This record gives sequence, structure tokens and C-alpha cells, in this order.
Amino acid sequence: MGLDSTVESEGHDRADTVCESVEHDLLALPGCQTKLVEEVVYLNSRVILVLINGGPVSLFTLHDHKGILGILEAFYPGAVGGTAVADILFGKYNPAGRLPMTVYDSIEDVPAATNYD
Repeated sequence: MGLDSTVESEGHDRADTVCESVEHDLLALPGCQTKLVEEVVYLNSRVILVLINGGPVSLFTLHDHKGILGILEAFYPGAVGGTAVADILFGKYNPAGRLPMTVYDSIEDVPAATNYD
């Protein structure tokens, strides 16, 4: 799951992609991705969610989901990103990292651009 250049890019606001019958927030997964995650978890209750994106993604509707055992934020991992993600998922490496940004629950929670004191 995640974002690509059709949704977010440097110097532009995040594009609003809407999925029918799903409440949407600009920080949420775009389109029908949240609905897709819910369908996958319905079929398999042992899911690790891997996010591929450049900016923050709110998982407010998914973070307490009992079928999601873990969430890996890969950002845009580069040329060997697949190998790096596989090493983490199969236990060869434990990144124990911290996010380099704050992820807000919704776009309404993001402070105004002039309020960084």
C-alpha cells in the first residue's frame, strides 16, 4: 500500500483520490486502498502492512485492526528496497527505527504552515 507520483510529488499538494462509499482524508491511503487492506485482512487475519510512500500516511482507521500484526514504513526504498523489506519481514534484520516525521490522524490536525514554533 502507499502513494506514488500521481498522488504526491515535490512542490504540489497531495492529490485527492476518492473511493466510492469510503470516508476519505487527504492523509489516508488513496483511492480504495483502505478497503483493499480490510478485504485482505478478512481473508487472512495475519497481515503485515508495508507502506511505500514519501509523505505521511494516516492509518487511523486501520491501526487497531486485529488482523494487522505489524506495519512497516518503507518510504521510497530505492533499488534494493525489495531485498531490504524482505530481510525485515523474514527476520534477518530488525530496524527498530523511529519515524522522521509526525503522522497526524487527519488533515485537520496538521498545524498551519506558519505555526512551527
